[in-house]
Amino acid sequence: EEVLDHLISVAAGRKAEIMRVAEEFCDILENINIHAFPHGSWVQDCALPDSLVDICVPNDPFLTKTREALMKKGGPFAGVFTLVHNIKNWRVILQRKGSTVQLDVTCRLLHPDEPQKKTEHVRRSIEWARDPKQMKQSIMLLRLWVRKHR
Repeated sequence: EEVLDHLISVAAGRKAEIMRVAEEFCDILENINIHAFPHGSWVQDCALPDSLVDICVPNDPFLTKTREALMKKGGPFAGVFTLVHNIKNWRVILQRKGSTVQLDVTCRLLHPDEPQKKTEHVRRSIEWARDPKQMKQSIMLLRLWVRKHR
């Protein structure tokens, strides 16, 4: 329980910066008419301290406009965010310059290749959690398990 309390405390200490960076990214996209919003563990308050910030850009198929804006010299992202990994045509990892905050940007929320066993394991494991503290601890433990078994 001490370890979980420490993880929760460290994550809580990072949340303001995390959400500021997420909002900054989404605002830049909104200014060029691309809707984006944060979702996932930081929004649900169950992130690990080193969790990436999930950002959904649903109206930009294959992140075409988002990539164009990222790559444009002198564009809206110049000097603000850098491309860390170009994972797939629908997913990129970005980092805020001068920060350790990384964004996991996708054009879809759910991925058809998510393993069924992961979903079922999470569902069964969370069933036992009755109070909010148990629920938060359960989710954080499961996130650690998922990372190990990807």
